[in-house]
Amino acid sequence: MDKDLCQKIREWVDAHEEAVISDVRRLVSIGSVAELDSSVPPYGQACRDVMEEYCKIAVEHGYRCTSYDDRVIRVDTGEGDGQPDIGIWNHLDVVPAGHDWKYEPYGLTVDGGCMIGRGVKDNKGPAVAAIYAVRCLQELGVELKHKISFYAGLEEEKGMTDIHWLTDHQVELPKMNIVLDSRYPVCHGEKGILGITVANKNALSGNILEIQGGESENSVAGRARMVVKAAWPVQAPAGLPDWLSISWEAGKLTIETRGLSKHAAHAEGSENAIHRLFCAVSGREPSCKALRDLLGGSLDKDTLKLFEACADISAGIYGDGLGIAAEDGISGRLTAVASLVALRDHICSLTFNIRYPITMKEHSGLVEKIGATAAGLDMEVASCFGKAPGYFPAEHPMIESLMNTYNEFLGRDEKPFTMAGGTYARLLPNAFGYGFRLVPETAYPEGLIPEGHGGSHSADEAVPVELYKQQLTLFILSLAEGQKVELS
Repeated sequence: MDKDLCQKIREWVDAHEEAVISDVRRLVSIGSVAELDSSVPPYGQACRDVMEEYCKIAVEHGYRCTSYDDRVIRVDTGEGDGQPDIGIWNHLDVVPAGHDWKYEPYGLTVDGGCMIGRGVKDNKGPAVAAIYAVRCLQELGVELKHKISFYAGLEEEKGMTDIHWLTDHQVELPKMNIVLDSRYPVCHGEKGILGITVANKNALSGNILEIQGGESENSVAGRARMVVKAAWPVQAPAGLPDWLSISWEAGKLTIETRGLSKHAAHAEGSENAIHRLFCAVSGREPSCKALRDLLGGSLDKDTLKLFEACADISAGIYGDGLGIAAEDGISGRLTAVASLVALRDHICSLTFNIRYPITMKEHSGLVEKIGATAAGLDMEVASCFGKAPGYFPAEHPMIESLMNTYNEFLGRDEKPFTMAGGTYARLLPNAFGYGFRLVPETAYPEGLIPEGHGGSHSADEAVPVELYKQQLTLFILSLAEGQKVELS
């Protein structure tokens, strides 16, 4: 590692701190949740707005932009001609803000030395970092042996149709692709992803007016609610858990549960509001027996039996309730979380986000197992979609270069890893994740971020400014060292 260059990069990053924050603010201020059915194709007005703002930022830095059907933006830096050798990938769409924010989700707050707002981690903050990384190398006179371009997609969080569009239209892509959408050091493999929805075969009681919960398909549900007809005034039973609230008005009983939402890929420590809802109304939760008794006059036995089944299959995070528990030595245990629930035409649909081990190769066997479990509960598979696992050899010279730079920069001795998250890396050629997050993360100042908040898909998504600068310095240095590697 070139220590003199490292010091120059640190100084450059310090000098551009305010400019970086300003550009992150411009992107975070746009609530760019992709809308696949929008009248503004392909992903809605907010995604179009954030795309245009990102292009303005790139042009202000002296770069030129190419739009691929308003789905992916390619930014070229002027170094060399033709196709880039290395592509740096981010996305500009975000998951919905969800609930319980202390700060404004779509207006970057800088407080206590932290940037707070939806997208500062996932993935607008890193998208800005890519721009500044290449600019720093250019201004410090680092020879870019490999032509670098960076790309920003507009629909990563839901289905990655942006990247599928590129492959369907045979768009030529870089020789090697680095995705800034996981954590440091190198992520060379990703679990497979299965999204699957199960539903009851027979109509529920007509007294069920509403069931809804969850914020996005790839997040543990943080809120859920059920509305039931109740002609009599209802008083809340004593001893209910603090995550449950009930209210009665105009012949309707509303039952609401709160959980602790996390990214479905990192569900450990979460609390699922959908599971809690079904535990409460079915009586699976001992402290809610009185509520179950209260509902007995409005709901038939088959409906209550279905709610018991939903409580059972949504329990835990390792797929035991669905009958699909599995693990391997490369990527660990399968995880499965209930992420969305809805009611339509008296049919309750429950969606699961499943991350399965890399060595399973495909998800077809899982669908069959879940179908068998559902059939035994008078349910059926209503829909499913999958993303195959991704894998890149950890022995590649570029991986070795990045790992050496990372370990020397931080004084560590770590190895490449695999993860449960789903990024563009699984769909791109010769692709892997490298940052843009250091762990363990710097602790937030006491009282700044509520407990359970601050994560990529959580309320009050946040990153300390000094940590962001350290991550950016590491990435710039890694790109400089990577110029010495021969690409095959």
